[in-house]
Amino acid sequence: MKFLHRSLPFGLLVGALSFLLPKSGHAGPVYPPPAPFCVRYSGGTGWCQGTMPGFRADPDAQTWASVTTSTMGNSLYFSADYHGTYVSCLVPWNNDHLAGQITRLATWQGPFTVYFDQYGYCTDIAIYQASYYQP
Repeated sequence: MKFLHRSLPFGLLVGALSFLLPKSGHAGPVYPPPAPFCVRYSGGTGWCQGTMPGFRADPDAQTWASVTTSTMGNSLYFSADYHGTYVSCLVPWNNDHLAGQITRLATWQGPFTVYFDQYGYCTDIAIYQASYYQP
């Protein structure tokens, strides 16, 4: 009984000191990436947002998104189908800013938003990342 009585304060001390040791953790809040979503307005403009893994994990088996890039011809396309809303847009090779973004989007796993006009051209491609999207 004496041994237990002496070791109890030591155990409490060790337990209390363990709170001072660095812990693994995450700074800031944690948010899920934006859910996949596409909209096409009556005038033909619209946008899509999400992540490639998010489009893949959507419960609707017909939901998908893709990026096509090719050095032969003018093949810089984004296309997606979200719950029956099909969208696609083209990035002309002579648009350096959008051409750079769509080639990055081809391997991007983080959140993105693609905007398009009524003529089928991509007008903006936003790819973004933030620590609060990380697990």
